[in-house]
Amino acid sequence: TVLPPSELVLEPGCHFVFGGDVVDKGPGDIRLCRQLVALKRRHPDRVFLLVGNRDLNKVRYTAELGEDDMARPIDAIPQAHWDPKATTLREHLSAVTGGGDEAALRAANTREERLRYMHQHTLGCPDTFEFRRQELALLEGREPSSVTDAQVVENFVADIASEDGALRQFLAHADVAVVLGNTLFVHGAVDAQTMAFVPSHTRFELPQVRQPPAAAA
Repeated sequence: TVLPPSELVLEPGCHFVFGGDVVDKGPGDIRLCRQLVALKRRHPDRVFLLVGNRDLNKVRYTAELGEDDMARPIDAIPQAHWDPKATTLREHLSAVTGGGDEAALRAANTREERLRYMHQHTLGCPDTFEFRRQELALLEGREPSSVTDAQVVENFVADIASEDGALRQFLAHADVAVVLGNTLFVHGAVDAQTMAFVPSHTRFELPQVRQPPAAAA
């Protein structure tokens, strides 16, 4: 059950920490973001929202679905760099077109298909596109089949680009880490290998040899 923001309350003396990854879990991303932000606004000193990788990686939409990136050659769009066997955009479009020729691949390389490629092969959320179609239909009181692919894409971009976007608002009210008393809350983890260690570059694996912290900018 989704409560109106006006009915969201927090018991006196209690704190609430949301652990991040607010999106991609089902057809309720917009509503959940709005509810959490409403609760944060109602109790700014007792409600804390943590950002997760699933939330932050959506910032990619505005760049990778923008005119400049859409104008790049198909083979210039990099695959997931952490997986050497990851599907390339060319391979994705070839599957979509049934092995079509170069002209067919270029025709299929739309913003809608590019977003599906991102969801399926670089963001790890293959169901998110259809989840958003379902939620838009519910919010607008119409059938999912009447929500076009283009409308889904525009909503995803606006969710980040617009100051009123549900996810944009969540990110604006969220923190990377929160300390309450003697407890540190983060989305991921802090262990003996990562304590006091800030990598100079992003890797999707733990280093075999402990490296020194990156120099301050």
